[in-house]
Amino acid sequence: MDNFEKKCATIIREICQRCERSLSENYIKSWLKSCIKLGEKKALFALGEIYKKAKQGYMIPSIFEFEQLAESETEPSLQIAERIVRGMQLYGAYNHDKAKDYVGELGWKIVQNNGGWQEMCYTTNMNHIYYVKKDLQKQIKIFKKEEKNLKLIT
Repeated sequence: MDNFEKKCATIIREICQRCERSLSENYIKSWLKSCIKLGEKKALFALGEIYKKAKQGYMIPSIFEFEQLAESETEPSLQIAERIVRGMQLYGAYNHDKAKDYVGELGWKIVQNNGGWQEMCYTTNMNHIYYVKKDLQKQIKIFKKEEKNLKLIT
């Protein structure tokens, strides 16, 4: 068992303790296989979310629900929105390539849906950053939901 698997096993056991439930060793092994399949970033994110909710009487999600959680929200929408706004402040309208790297793939799709990088930089009122972030966050959530629905259809 490598370091990542040990970390996941520890978190799974801690979740069980907090919920006052027990899982068989075979079921824990199934969880670990799922963690390996998802990769470190997604698995630890989802386990962390489950750990936050875990308390006495909490029903531990199924492996399927765990995998859906890991796939659905690897990075909170607000963080992506903040990176878009911060990217506008850092790179301006003409540093297109650096901004794209900074904003990330999903954030860049949102930028493209809003007319592109230059358009966003020119039309965004930085005096109302709170509202800009909230609007971007809403767009990101909608985009993620649509993307998830497309995966289910195909």
